[in-house]
Amino acid sequence: MNADNKIKLLCISRRYYPSLGGMSTFCSSVFPRISKDEFDVTMLVLGKSQIHLIWFLPYVIFYLIGNAGKYDAIFVGDLLMCIAGNVCGKVSPKTKRLAAVHGLDITYANCIYQWYIRKFAKKSFDLYVCNSDATKQLLADRGIYKTLTIPLGVQKERYHSLKRDKQAFLKRYGQCPDQDIILTAGRLVRRKGVNWFVRNVVPDLPDNVLYLIVGDGPDYGLIEQSVQELHLQKKILMITDASDEELNDCYMNADVFVMPNIRVENDMEGFGLVAIEASLAGNLVIASNVDGISTAVIEGRNGYLVESQNRQEFLQKIHEVLSKKNLFELRKQVSEFTAEHFDWSIVTERYEIALKQLSGYREK
Repeated sequence: MNADNKIKLLCISRRYYPSLGGMSTFCSSVFPRISKDEFDVTMLVLGKSQIHLIWFLPYVIFYLIGNAGKYDAIFVGDLLMCIAGNVCGKVSPKTKRLAAVHGLDITYANCIYQWYIRKFAKKSFDLYVCNSDATKQLLADRGIYKTLTIPLGVQKERYHSLKRDKQAFLKRYGQCPDQDIILTAGRLVRRKGVNWFVRNVVPDLPDNVLYLIVGDGPDYGLIEQSVQELHLQKKILMITDASDEELNDCYMNADVFVMPNIRVENDMEGFGLVAIEASLAGNLVIASNVDGISTAVIEGRNGYLVESQNRQEFLQKIHEVLSKKNLFELRKQVSEFTAEHFDWSIVTERYEIALKQLSGYREK
């Protein structure tokens, strides 16, 4: 511990702003918010394409060999960097080691990666902080029990400059101004269940409901084929290249956000960040109760959990939400709940507490 009673902390991440993705958002949101009054923070971060890992990973290892002893603790952004914790533990056993763990850190099916995780992950850290209880269970299944769950977050000011104007929004996209909007946003991969939802739920939605899909990915062609086959062109609008501003506009003007995820082997929704992005904008979230989604969707507070691939439950809950006469007030309550429980400052504070406990920090 420093003479000035600050924890000397080294933060390490292979993804950092301006690179994109969930891990980059996580590390870029938490690392800079760590208290400068209680922590002396040094950062080793990569804000470039992952091809740069070819030099970044060796650089981190050699840096730790020479400098790990200078730090009270290290904070590693994901489990792929577990070798950093392994090296730190060997060269400086007194330095405490914490890793943030995301669902795909564990389930990614590549055989070389799985060998690497089995080889280095288990004893590399003093504490593994999981983004959901489902991720925590995956670690337990692999014999790792020094775990804690801290959900991901959102920036509560994200939508402060935006106003909801659904009629203008619908007109901009050539839609009827009196439609209800059901929104899904995110990468279109199989586990998201969007194609299942298009084929099994959308055909039975009322004619005044528009299903808005924002995102791109491997399932795009399959979804487009289903739309054509079932003649759903008037019920579905797909936006593949939305800017951040356009995505925020979609969140603000939607009435309901759906996450119709399905279970897919070796692929999981570690948390479901889009759920809290949507609920911060005031959307009630209707989501499949699978993987880590239940950590993001709190029943009755910012949304509802239904059985995955249960067509009737989705239809019933959508009808129930859209029929609520106090939907305006509910939107406000949902937004306030999300800001109060999932803001990045709250997430960071929970990480600070964990790091202090690990390091034996004592208040002045």
